[in-house]
Amino acid sequence: MGRKTFESLGKPLPNRINIVLSRHPGLLKRQFPDLFGEAWIARGKTAVPFPYQFELPRIGGVTAIDLRIIKNFLKLSPMDSPLDYFICGGAQIYEQALPLCSDLYLTLVKRVVEGDRFFPPFEDRFEVVEEILDRPEFRILHYRNRALQK
Repeated sequence: MGRKTFESLGKPLPNRINIVLSRHPGLLKRQFPDLFGEAWIARGKTAVPFPYQFELPRIGGVTAIDLRIIKNFLKLSPMDSPLDYFICGGAQIYEQALPLCSDLYLTLVKRVVEGDRFFPPFEDRFEVVEEILDRPEFRILHYRNRALQK
């Protein structure tokens, strides 16, 4: 998840490994010293001893937040990995991660919500596999990436 999403949650999601991507990891260290206070701010192949944070390597002098690097760095290829990875926002993370996702579980809230960030277009890349749940307040749909289907 991105730093802003983590800040909105205020703590790691339970029962899973949380990876927080940030261009400004120092902000996390200041705002959440109990979680990130002893974390290294690492670059490249340097090991990070604290499991909740790392910073991506610099490319051309600019810290990258590009999931093509993450894909190689963490072996996030959905077809090769024995683990399931869940992307939980925000907008920039969704936009960069979507092409790497094999499946998309999307909750559609049945009300108008004001906002300035939106989920990126995905309909040309994914197709509906099933409707998981339909309630008066929301629906949950399962989509699959057409390009990654066998």
